[in-house]
Amino acid sequence: MLSVEQQIEELKNSIRRHIQEEFNFQPILWEGLNLTRNCFTYALNIRDGKIERSLLSNYGKIVNKPSQIKNITIDEAYDITIKTLKVLYLDFKECEFETEVPDGYFKVAWYLSHRDLHWLRRDNNGTWSHKQGWYFSPTNIDSDGNLILNPATAKIELVPGDKFVQIRYFLISKNYQG
Repeated sequence: MLSVEQQIEELKNSIRRHIQEEFNFQPILWEGLNLTRNCFTYALNIRDGKIERSLLSNYGKIVNKPSQIKNITIDEAYDITIKTLKVLYLDFKECEFETEVPDGYFKVAWYLSHRDLHWLRRDNNGTWSHKQGWYFSPTNIDSDGNLILNPATAKIELVPGDKFVQIRYFLISKNYQG
């Protein structure tokens, strides 16, 4: 069993290996990773490394602030997100949905509902994809069967009956310095 610090190093190493890759929708690259990768690792293209599910499923554990989403405010969840990105040495900036993706960057969406937090990524063709939980393969189709063109208008039901609260977008540099 690796310590949290060792797993953070595993995350950084995986980011270093994969961040320069093209963000194409290719579910086949994620086959066999259903039990060890979630929406966060999918959004950042983290496909390898020894990372325990408990580190990723306990939101905030990476920054020593483990929390249940339903028990914290939007601002607290956002603060944990920013600290997590910083701990992983990601160069990022908040942006809008309409913001063009400059060369050397990719875009992710941070999606908050009343019961869950979720990540999506913008693929090179302009559509969005995500990995909905541990047991599912990546998809670019929403709950209504539509291609995800805008995460804010797509039907993404993470937990039955849950309601969307907020979405924020980030540009993340592919020039990884971690």
